[in-house]
Amino acid sequence: MARSGHRKATGRPSIKNTARTTLLYETATLTMSRKLCIMNAAKDNSINYSLDTYFPGISGAPRKTAWKRIYRWEKYRSSIEAAANKPNLQFMKSIRPLRTSTTLDTAAEEGLVAWVNELRSEGIPVSNMLLQTSAREVANDLGLTESQFRAGSTWVKSFLNRWSLSMRSKTSAGQSSAEEGEAMLTQLADKIRRIVDTNGIELIYNAD
Repeated sequence: MARSGHRKATGRPSIKNTARTTLLYETATLTMSRKLCIMNAAKDNSINYSLDTYFPGISGAPRKTAWKRIYRWEKYRSSIEAAANKPNLQFMKSIRPLRTSTTLDTAAEEGLVAWVNELRSEGIPVSNMLLQTSAREVANDLGLTESQFRAGSTWVKSFLNRWSLSMRSKTSAGQSSAEEGEAMLTQLADKIRRIVDTNGIELIYNAD
């Protein structure tokens, strides 16, 4: 008796008896080399020729949207052309200069790194919240509004990666006695007081 093939897996049955929504892939992101080909076709022939060749079958609003995209790319022809002619960039779908989304410049971030290292050298742990507060103060000094720079969790993660920092602080195993805890608290308070006096700090935030 001939052996029949395995039945194709049907997957987990739908409890609600509804079919899965079909992906439409309506938004197509094009590479730099592809954009340049489309732009050149519009330039050497016509915009309609380019649309019919690279966006066949579209009409109405989608065709108008594609038409606008081609004209928008044309404004950045020099950048797109340069990227399309480089082997390491021609297949990229977007390009932007390094550190474009950082907002704070390198000098400002270097100041934050120095501040973090100084506090750590004094035995003071720096939390994410304390770093965010300090970063917002620096941004405010640079004339940036809160809407322009929020110092959110994404920025904190990127900042730590850029400068190879970690917010993890060392912990001691076991429990300390009440006397040892009071002594450590007094020592920490003295260190903070010296830092405040040395740097002329007037406003202190509680990072708890």
